[in-house]
Amino acid sequence: MKIYEVKAKKILLYNRGLFLTSLILVNLGFTAILKAEELFSVKINFTDIYGQFAELIVSDTDVNAPIQEGSLMQKRDIHIAKIFEVMLLQCGERTTSPSFSVTWRYKADQGKLDLGGYIISCQTVNDAKEIYGLGLPDATLITRMRESGQLPVNQIVNIPTLKFDTSTKINRWLSFTNQFEPVLRPTNN
Repeated sequence: MKIYEVKAKKILLYNRGLFLTSLILVNLGFTAILKAEELFSVKINFTDIYGQFAELIVSDTDVNAPIQEGSLMQKRDIHIAKIFEVMLLQCGERTTSPSFSVTWRYKADQGKLDLGGYIISCQTVNDAKEIYGLGLPDATLITRMRESGQLPVNQIVNIPTLKFDTSTKINRWLSFTNQFEPVLRPTNN
């Protein structure tokens, strides 16, 4: 065997090893993202690159069920609060006017059930922040679209939650969410 043949075989084996290593790393990265998504019962997707269209996708099939036995708050109330909390983050990142708004699609049962859409402005969420205050942060998985042809970016962000620490605040939020009707019709009805 000639020297150049030995070198060529070594290079081929080295490149095969790099290729397999990169496949394993890509696979592990993809698996890590899938595992991260499994940890979150609520998924937030910003479906445009400007952050003006978003989805809240929950695993719950019955959003009208109480959050726990004996509670007046339903899962829907907590889901709407999550939209407001994410909006506070979105509005805090912007130097735009308080009239900036995001159109949200609310989907249940892992996205199979469209519950309609809401248009929510920074002014509305800032008002909620003033009324309820902010509590402990909650880890939230946010997926943001990027330029055409680029993969979306997944981030796990600790977002402060609205503080429902008194019965007055809870009752006020329930009154608000009971009147908070979708402005966009569900697409699956």
